Amino acid sequence: MKLYLTLIISIISFTSFSQPIIELHTAIKNSPRDKNLIELYRKLGNQYKRTKLDSAIYAYNEGIKVATEINNTNLEALLLGEIGTAYEFHNNLFLAEKYLRESLTLLIALKENKSIAIAQSTLGVIEGKRGNFIEATKYFFSALEFFKNNNDTTDIVSNYVRLGVVNELNNYLDRAFEYYNKALEINPKDTTSNMYFTLLNNIGIVYAKKGNMKEAIAYFEKGIKNADKPELIGIYLTLLNNCMQAYGEIGEKQKSMYYNKIALQKARLNNNAIEEARALYNYASVNWKINYDFAITYLKSALEILKKIENKGFEADIYLLLSEINKEKGNYIDAYSYLSKHNNIKDSLFNKDKARVLSDLFADYEFKDSKAKINELVLTNEKTIHQRNIGIIAVSASLIILILLGYYYRRVSLLKDKLQVSNTVKDKLFSIIGHDLRTPSNAVAQGLNLLSEAPLNNEDRKQLLSSLQNQSKVIVDVLNSLLNWGETQLKGIKIAEVSINILPVINKSIDLLKSISDAKQLQITVNVSKEINVFSDKNHFEFIIRNLLSNAVKYTKTNGTIEIAAHENLTKETILISIKDNGKGITKEQQLQFFKSNMDVTFGSAGEKGTGIGLLLTKEFVLANKGKIWLESEENIGTTFYVELPSNKK
Repeated sequence: MKLYLTLIISIISFTSFSQPIIELHTAIKNSPRDKNLIELYRKLGNQYKRTKLDSAIYAYNEGIKVATEINNTNLEALLLGEIGTAYEFHNNLFLAEKYLRESLTLLIALKENKSIAIAQSTLGVIEGKRGNFIEATKYFFSALEFFKNNNDTTDIVSNYVRLGVVNELNNYLDRAFEYYNKALEINPKDTTSNMYFTLLNNIGIVYAKKGNMKEAIAYFEKGIKNADKPELIGIYLTLLNNCMQAYGEIGEKQKSMYYNKIALQKARLNNNAIEEARALYNYASVNWKINYDFAITYLKSALEILKKIENKGFEADIYLLLSEINKEKGNYIDAYSYLSKHNNIKDSLFNKDKARVLSDLFADYEFKDSKAKINELVLTNEKTIHQRNIGIIAVSASLIILILLGYYYRRVSLLKDKLQVSNTVKDKLFSIIGHDLRTPSNAVAQGLNLLSEAPLNNEDRKQLLSSLQNQSKVIVDVLNSLLNWGETQLKGIKIAEVSINILPVINKSIDLLKSISDAKQLQITVNVSKEINVFSDKNHFEFIIRNLLSNAVKYTKTNGTIEIAAHENLTKETILISIKDNGKGITKEQQLQFFKSNMDVTFGSAGEKGTGIGLLLTKEFVLANKGKIWLESEENIGTTFYVELPSNKK
């Protein structure tokens, strides 16, 4: 049975005395743009760091903007480091390293030696997580040398803890013991700090990895006995959870339940949602074979908590465990469903992280590129001043050169923008091929394994076959969309305009989607006259209607409604078609992406996956057929797509 013990890498205390988030927002709103405002943004980012990464990064970046405005490089470097540690906490090691190195560059210029050593120590953690043991050790020893020279006991201990963790992650358990014990020896009288209890926790985990559960429990309980204080709530909950799991591992159910109850009680008392969810998950993870139903109840409770705080990675872990439990119980359809949800979230997080990495790379490139251009313009200006003393002819020549340079830079900028768009599309296509196709393909493979190995009854077999058919259809639809879109990019859009009666096309699309709409019990109403025609390419028009209706079905919740209407405009030259749903709606960010012709991966109300290619192709087809397309949408209220195309009357 796998142990899910929580190893502490960074010594961070999450206390109940932290300034409330609402209070911080109010203070930020009323604060002038000065050092105090930067500190408020830093505190806000730290509050969000564990539970809402995007909110934390936003707060830190707002602080960086103020630091840049008031020319405070020290605080700018500090916030860049905070962003790096936030990404490191969430295991986004690429961006963690990027921001920490930016922070380190500023700190070296400022000669902030202590901050340099701390940054090096954090870079050591990143390399350790990557498995680059030698590189990590170099960073730690470099930082340790500075801390020792300055007799900085706290940071020396912290560095030894990190050295122990990296050795432990690389399975050098004896060496990890050595570093943890060195940390304890430095200040043996310090038995009340967060650092001390972190050491007890980590030493306990090493014993657990060595198979000595009794010794591990002794360390966990030693910490639990003295860490029940508000200012130590973070490490206290970790010790409780680890002790609960260790007792579960050796089969002492009552002790495991005892510590689980305390962990849940303390987490709820301190409004610590993430630790409450972790306590529920951890107990289920070590006791599910004893009581399946009890474990499933715990896991579903944890899911409800995580959905409120938007921790998708943790959700994915829970879905995976739910899949394993249901498979063991013989509930193969539920096991398959939970596994599909796990895969969907994992792919979504991969695409999101990749998009964030690309965005940061582009931003970094733009920043460096703009700095280079400024430097070039400064040099050009210096030359111009020098040439002015030579004479009017030299000045004129310089102006001509500047104009040519400006024209050149303008052309380069335009080409660069086109290249950036091209690269974004290329990366998205690779992502779709590698991941959007992988999820349904994996689902089909896993489903086929269940069919061949599991003793399914007729009803379960029928449900599984239906699911496999749907997943296969997803694969075909994605491939067709990719091929259609690729063909339009390579060959351009070819149009054969004819007069088309739109009602039969709409009815045909409704029939094609009937099985899906019936499964969600959707009510589709059509308010379209039999006499209304459009003048368009037949294949393009059928694709437009089918795709927009498919999206409406996908994003409308069970028992929802979809309304399709069409009418001739006042000039009788165009037909306006609308497809309205009362589904989940489209965010402002996604609407902006649509207008910019970008693609995005989204999920329907029942977890159906969309790549965005179909909608992008729809837009291109509408424009190619001399039409217009736009949308109106509000989140959780619904979306209406409008398509205006020429009528049969010219």
